[in-house]
Amino acid sequence: MINFLSFMLFSSLEFFALIFLIFSLFTFKLKFYLKEFIFTSIFMTFVSYGFVITNLNDYIVILQIPILILLFRFIFKEKKWLYASWIVVSGYISYICIQAMVALLFVFFKFQSVESTMDAFDYTSYTGQLISATIAITIAMYINVYGQSFGFTFRITRKNPIYYLLSILSIIVAGISYYIFSIQQNFALIILFASVIIILTSVLLYFSNKQDHEEFS
Repeated sequence: MINFLSFMLFSSLEFFALIFLIFSLFTFKLKFYLKEFIFTSIFMTFVSYGFVITNLNDYIVILQIPILILLFRFIFKEKKWLYASWIVVSGYISYICIQAMVALLFVFFKFQSVESTMDAFDYTSYTGQLISATIAITIAMYINVYGQSFGFTFRITRKNPIYYLLSILSIIVAGISYYIFSIQQNFALIILFASVIIILTSVLLYFSNKQDHEEFS
């Protein structure tokens, strides 16, 4: 029971931070989506718990992202599939970039073993979740305060195929990288995983900025 409650608490906090980061990156106003925001955070926590207890945790990246896209499409009522996909993929991978860096530092400074980074019920992992969520919320608040969010909505359609392609490729690459690390846990692979995620985050944010300039220049 303690494992369940701890998982629900810290996982809910992380999904709260993840969705708040997406909102901040892409100019969603939280006050207009408060019920949807709370529902999605809690729903995704239960979904994640289901993946953990059914031993699907190795595939969690590939499984969670499509579910979040569906939630943004139908719960948050985002009309454009491309926009829903892009903001979820960009926000999700940006968040796991934070997670990967925190995990890497924990392992490097011997605060946590490589193996325990994959243990959903490890108390050190809870600490990592708390720190990751705090960093994400801090970044989101900074974006809100200083108005650094992306305002594009894919009004320009001629280059849309590349954004679909990048979204799909990002899910596949992130999912495969996570899977490889989860089944062959060692320090070299956690460095490789973090590097891949940093590159993906940089590419996604670059193209977000590019699209923003195209729509508003």
